[in-house]
Amino acid sequence: MTEQPSSAHLFNIYDKASIPRADCIYDFSYDEMMHLGELFTGWAMDKRSTPEQTAEFLGFGESYRSLAEHMGRDWKPEPPKRRSLLQYIAHGCAEPDFAEMDHRRLT
Repeated sequence: MTEQPSSAHLFNIYDKASIPRADCIYDFSYDEMMHLGELFTGWAMDKRSTPEQTAEFLGFGESYRSLAEHMGRDWKPEPPKRRSLLQYIAHGCAEPDFAEMDHRRLT
């Protein structure tokens, strides 16, 4: 049986991951940051995640949510000329029909 990481170790991982990156405000709108926060939090709940991955995903989720709250509901940067993969995912999550999408077709 493998040794479980200490709570202090997991908190350290969470703490580092939860520091918002200020440069993200130029890449994501309020809605996109909130959706990314929820996406990372959902990944943290996957039973296949290690305790370290769970702590990091939870931290990432918190960082996006806190940055979105700091910027305010009306925050919307200039649209990028070309989206990164994370911007593409965030934009897709913010689309109203995203929740209705048939995810089975994507696998």
